[in-house]
Amino acid sequence: MASDNESCVSDVEFQDEDIKDSGSESSFSEDTDNDSEDEGEPLREEAWRELDTFCPPAQPRFYFQGESSVNFVVAPGGSVLQYLELFLDDEVIGHITNEMNRYAAQCLSEKPSSSRPQWRDNSAAEIRVFFALIILQSIIQKPDQEQYWPRRRIFVTPFFGDTMSYRRFASIRQHLHFSNNEEYDPLNHPNPKLNKSWPIYHMLEEKFNKLYTPERDLTVDESLLLYKG
Repeated sequence: MASDNESCVSDVEFQDEDIKDSGSESSFSEDTDNDSEDEGEPLREEAWRELDTFCPPAQPRFYFQGESSVNFVVAPGGSVLQYLELFLDDEVIGHITNEMNRYAAQCLSEKPSSSRPQWRDNSAAEIRVFFALIILQSIIQKPDQEQYWPRRRIFVTPFFGDTMSYRRFASIRQHLHFSNNEEYDPLNHPNPKLNKSWPIYHMLEEKFNKLYTPERDLTVDESLLLYKG
């Protein structure tokens, strides 16, 4: 058993050395110089060898050209809110505000009802307050959202009622929307299954790529992977 482990380690070390050599700048430049000379030659096939099921091969170390960095500046002692606003900035909040107002107008035109409360267009500031109340609800937990605006004094959490009425909060939640239904084309959309949230997803993805450059070695958390068990 010890010999198996030793051979396993030696194989891994051998592979690492091969990858380091193949990934070096000198070999990369030599390969680039010889590309024109080898165009007419067939590609060399790697020799076949059986895999040891008790010793899985090491993962290849791909050539990494990036430089890990944080691509934004926050004043020393900056608050958590400043970091959040790097992602939920005026562009994102403005888009949500416009699409929500558009969707609310569509709903009112399609199904006018006297029982529906009179709609008033949202502002970007009001949307920020709405999201702040959503975040606060994850800290102050109650059985359902109506309990944050209770009528009985024993259950009162004054901040919620002082900040926004429950009717207004419920109306914003009902009409929360991220995309324009009139522009949706299932045949040409890049991802039809995500069409409802695609604009926000796309904007946030661009900000993630812009604001932070990760290192070569990344750990993908289990919660990010599809799992059925």
